[in-house]
Amino acid sequence: MEVIFLGKTWRINFAEGDLNELWRILLVSERKYPIVWLQSGYVVHENHLNPIILLQDCKFFFITKGDSNDFYKKRYQTTFQEILYPMKDLFFKNMNRSKGISLSEKNSFVTFPFNDVSELESRSIIHGSQKALESSTAPDYWDALLLNISISINTGCYPEYKI
Repeated sequence: MEVIFLGKTWRINFAEGDLNELWRILLVSERKYPIVWLQSGYVVHENHLNPIILLQDCKFFFITKGDSNDFYKKRYQTTFQEILYPMKDLFFKNMNRSKGISLSEKNSFVTFPFNDVSELESRSIIHGSQKALESSTAPDYWDALLLNISISINTGCYPEYKI
């Protein structure tokens, strides 16, 4: 997936894991942003009589580097309107085209800038996470969308291959 911003095409990175894993990825990446990050900690429901797996309460962060000097109105007109919302729309478009993956009909998202782990920690605690994170500064100032959604995966949609 790609987005175009200021006449340049930006390839979207993907990551899954906890916040510490995301920090490590960003610290060693040559090209960090934009990124879609699936935060670990979602609930997996399996039924061994049914090929459908439900990933409940997934938290997808759509993140790009923000500018701490810009006012919210300018960030909304640039990074949110031209990068983050198109990323979210591409995510839905591609997930809906995927064979065997379906998204919950209802979802919610939050827009926010942040640059400190404590903001994510407080969001995790509100949503029932028991693991507290140490306070630490993020590598960059971010503008982000946090999408809360559940995903169903049909593991029986592809034929079995025999080797």
